[in-house]
Amino acid sequence: MAASRQKLLETGGFDKTFPMAAAEGRDLCGRWAESQGVLGYVPAAIVDHLHDLSFMGFIRQHIGYGRGAKVLSGRRAARGFFDGDKRTGVQASLVFPEGCSSEFGGESK
Repeated sequence: MAASRQKLLETGGFDKTFPMAAAEGRDLCGRWAESQGVLGYVPAAIVDHLHDLSFMGFIRQHIGYGRGAKVLSGRRAARGFFDGDKRTGVQASLVFPEGCSSEFGGESK
């Protein structure tokens, strides 16, 4: 993620109170979108995020993701947003800057 430091601070940045390393990035993107921040997709940006996991490590990781999603759902509800609210869902808020497109079906705006 690339963002203005000031805007990131105004949004609250990464929430360090998440009980595990799961969903804090989704939380930040959701709060960014709720504050009218623009999320974009840049195909040329490469982020290497490889986890060399065993099968059980994979299972533990995804159990953690589920637990993080539960925490995220509760925090979004506390802010007045509920799962399924397309007005604030990250996928519904993606904007593709001029000249960018998405292999996932997004269009430039």
